[in-house]
Amino acid sequence: MCTVSFERNFLELLSMRTLLLLSVFSFGILTARAGPNVPYPDITPTRKPEQHNIVTPAEKGTPRAQPHQQGLYISLDFMMWQMRMDGLEYSYTEFDDTELIPQLGGVQYTSNRWRPGFKVGVGTFLPLDSWRLEALYSWYQNNEASNITSQMLYPLWDIANNFDDYNITKGLVTSAGASLQFEYNTIDVSLARNIFLSDFLRTEPFIGMKAAWMTQDYTVNYAHQFSSLFAEELTMKNNQNYYAVGMRAGANFQWSFDKMLSLVANGAYSLLWSHYKTTRQDSSTLIPTELSTELVNLDTQAAYFTNTACYEFELGFKMEWWLYKDVYHFEMLGMWETQYWPNQNQLITLSPDQILGDLSLTGFTFRARLDF
Repeated sequence: MCTVSFERNFLELLSMRTLLLLSVFSFGILTARAGPNVPYPDITPTRKPEQHNIVTPAEKGTPRAQPHQQGLYISLDFMMWQMRMDGLEYSYTEFDDTELIPQLGGVQYTSNRWRPGFKVGVGTFLPLDSWRLEALYSWYQNNEASNITSQMLYPLWDIANNFDDYNITKGLVTSAGASLQFEYNTIDVSLARNIFLSDFLRTEPFIGMKAAWMTQDYTVNYAHQFSSLFAEELTMKNNQNYYAVGMRAGANFQWSFDKMLSLVANGAYSLLWSHYKTTRQDSSTLIPTELSTELVNLDTQAAYFTNTACYEFELGFKMEWWLYKDVYHFEMLGMWETQYWPNQNQLITLSPDQILGDLSLTGFTFRARLDF
């Protein structure tokens, strides 16, 4: 009996010790895994990291390695432009309704001579990412006159008169003349950012506003010999005032041959909310002068809003220098410039078949600019 009791106590004690050892062993394993000295296994595949340079460093001595422009700048342009307004022809020469064979003649219109103009600009480079803010004012004026005397003239404008309403007897016009006074003003405000596509090629997209106002005073005179004793001088004064403001966007491109000489090409497009105001007055005066009394036969006007467009293109060469330890920047630019204004001529006509037209300004522009 004692032997059986002893064996039972021994087995119970052994079971308790075994359970205690297992508990301590399990707690040790859990503590070791949670400790800071045992790292978790890294299952990320080992791969050498790759580095990509989005912008490669500028090569020394190239235009992209030059100092960044900053501060203020002023620019002055001298222009020598030629202005062309469609729809201002005033007569044919050597024209006779009775002749079966046409005579050798031509179309008469106000001459388009080269006239000077100017532009004045001021700008600054903003501290954020070298954005450039510029305002540019342009002015141009063209005053022209032309006249012709011939026994065979065909007038192209119907002018109200005293004897035949608006129709002029074609074969009885012996002389004709026309004059044009044109003035052009614009202000361009643009925000641009210079971007190098390579060490020698860069572009500068821009967006902004354009304001324009133009005046156009067009006068036509005809000497109408309506009888053997009397004649009348017919005069048409057709004036147009144009005001517009709207959006303008484009881009400038510069391809540098070295640090000084570059080829530039610029383009811009504007869409403008425009206001036209046109007035027309037709008058007649009897000849000889002792019987002359000017009579106003037509006095009318029109005013309305519409959308107009403008296309601008420039192509030329630029020279630039950095001065006084790269503090000042000076550039000179010579280019060929074209501005095209579709359907700009909106003068009042009496004939439904008479077609007016577009305005184009073309010529040379020389620019000097100083950054400081």
